[in-house]
Amino acid sequence: MKITNDLIYLVGLWMGDGNKTTSRLMISCHKNVVEKIVEKVNKVEKFEYSYKTDTIIFKKSTKLKTKINSIGIEEIKKYPKHFLAGFLDSDGAVLSPQNNNKDIFNLKKKHNYEKNGIKIQFYNTNKYYLHLLFEILNKLNIPFKLNSVNKCGEKIIIKNKICNVNKIQYDISIRTAAGNYVLATYLKDIIFKEYAKKRIERYIIWYRNLYYNKKLPIVEMFGGINGEGLSSGMPQYFVRVFGCSLNCPICDTKYSLTKKKRKVGIGYEINSKKFKWTTIEDIIKQIKKDGYDNICLTGGEVTLYSRKIGALIAFLKEENRKITTQTNGTKYVVSIFKLSDIVAVDIKTPSTGVKSNNNIIKKLRKQDEVKNLIFNENDIKFAIDINKMVKERNCSHILQPLDINGKDLKDKYKWLVEICLEKYLDKFYNIKILPQLHKFVWGYKKRGI
Repeated sequence: MKITNDLIYLVGLWMGDGNKTTSRLMISCHKNVVEKIVEKVNKVEKFEYSYKTDTIIFKKSTKLKTKINSIGIEEIKKYPKHFLAGFLDSDGAVLSPQNNNKDIFNLKKKHNYEKNGIKIQFYNTNKYYLHLLFEILNKLNIPFKLNSVNKCGEKIIIKNKICNVNKIQYDISIRTAAGNYVLATYLKDIIFKEYAKKRIERYIIWYRNLYYNKKLPIVEMFGGINGEGLSSGMPQYFVRVFGCSLNCPICDTKYSLTKKKRKVGIGYEINSKKFKWTTIEDIIKQIKKDGYDNICLTGGEVTLYSRKIGALIAFLKEENRKITTQTNGTKYVVSIFKLSDIVAVDIKTPSTGVKSNNNIIKKLRKQDEVKNLIFNENDIKFAIDINKMVKERNCSHILQPLDINGKDLKDKYKWLVEICLEKYLDKFYNIKILPQLHKFVWGYKKRGI
């Protein structure tokens, strides 16, 4: 039997609320959705069926049930959206504040819905299925949180770790408004739960209306090649915001900094010639026009504008863009760090004159990158300590020569490679020693590359 979107949907449907003890395919559901489930099953294989006590029983379906049981995690991960849609339809929910209020998405009213207009949740008691959900959501870079409710209804936050208490009902909640938006756009055309579909559709419209016209202070947008990190040489489109929380003395994009360590608000006019207030919608239109698939969000410092940047990432994910976010490592923002395909964190070394929050490394994923700018041996020793934290997360660690005046990059790179190979090679785990490629080609002061 060929593995298809419809078959993986059935896997999710059965894992969510299917009967696990019989040889036949049996799925619990409300009578209003029986026809739609049968239609899905018939796309895989046609069976006669009966509906009793809120359960569809497919006759002579042992072969299909065996096939569903035999599908492994890696096969399911090839069709993550359809698996989640099936699981949501059978054992999930789309919650919204004041469910009976028709005006919950009315923008003229001030509610707390800017934080989260809906909450998509998945329920189960089986630890294997929960771990599978973890894998699928992580593959899609969707932020989530695991909660548990015991039989007495007491709720326990257990930070994505499954406890060993028996007969616990778990729920996996999607975190942040941006995270719910991304998953909503993935599932809106696949799920068939009528109320869930309507809430998702309304939320997508509401979220777009809320954020499309929000403005970001944009210094520049341009296409070029990525000159840093493991993606060096890759064509990318850069979106640079104005304002930073550190203002490093050695910053190579000082034209993106304010005089004070701060973000800028609407009405901020000082240095206004250095940036342009640009709506998120216009940013997306420009990216579409220039035709780049790989997008780099940088600054300045993007985490100063956490909700707006989270929304921008969500909209770009909807357009199937791959997002790399560069940050100075001072602030952890769930919607930015989790939704980005790659987060490149510049952990500041002593020679930069400023400090990052090194504990951010503990929250990075395998695909993320940590960068250290190296000017002298003291910086190398600092990077060795950072490398111990990087090793625990199994992410990439990049040492980059710090060339303050922009004239000695080649010599600095040569020095860094030689000293690391001669004295410190056994002190590091899985490092890459890389220069800024674009500076080799175009020099230190060239912009828009």
